[in-house]
Amino acid sequence: MGFRFRKSFKIAPGIRLNMSKSGIGMSAGVKGFRITKRADGRVQRTTSIPGTGISYVESHAAGGSFGDNQATEATETPTHKTATCDKCGHRYTIGKANFCSQCGKQLF
Repeated sequence: MGFRFRKSFKIAPGIRLNMSKSGIGMSAGVKGFRITKRADGRVQRTTSIPGTGISYVESHAAGGSFGDNQATEATETPTHKTATCDKCGHRYTIGKANFCSQCGKQLF
């Protein structure tokens, strides 16, 4: 396991600036719904039921659109080998990630 760093600043009502060791991201939304532009360029949409701890997260590559998996696959470079997480089905680049960004499962 490695060290993590994350700091979030509220810059306006409903808007946050998020800093981590990977870079700077931004998120906007209200209780129950939030859109995030992550430091790695991915866009994430989170929907939740406030007060329950239940949430649903969708994450897509920069330039991809929600509900359109073909757009994400079309941007993959053929020289990079990809695999699918056997727990959640998320595609990832082999050797680039240690944990699945969707479910957190260790990939190797």
